[in-house]
This record gives sequence, structure tokens and C-alpha cells, in this order.
Amino acid sequence: MLGEDAPLSAATVARLKAKWQAEYQTWSTRSLGDLEVVYLWADGIVRHEAPCNRVGCKDPPLARRSKPMKLEAA
Repeated sequence: MLGEDAPLSAATVARLKAKWQAEYQTWSTRSLGDLEVVYLWADGIVRHEAPCNRVGCKDPPLARRSKPMKLEAA
């Protein structure tokens, strides 16, 4: 990736890789039972359209109109 002029030797890269794999294994098997997780998920579509101010302009079909977002407490 860095080419032959990389400041890291193959042995250094192998050592770092082994260390990162061990850290990942520890991280991926940790218990999440004592955590209180709070999250917010938002999903939406942003449409950039010119304003409808010319003769003959029609509203978009009902299926394409944006629907109001309903928020509920978790």
C-alpha cells in the first residue's frame, strides 16, 4: 500500500496486525449488559425543487409529496 519506501518493516506490520486483531477480539466479545444505550435514528429524503410559480405548474402527485414526520418517545 505504501510501496517499497514505506517506513514500516514487514515484521512491524505483522506485529501491529496481531495486536489490532487481539484488540478487536476483546472489543467484539465484551458484554453490553451494563450499558444504557440511548440513540436517535432519523431517515429522510431531501428534495431540491424549484418553486412552483409559473403558469401551468401542478402539485406533485400525492405519492411523491413529503409526509409529516411523527416522533414517538421510546
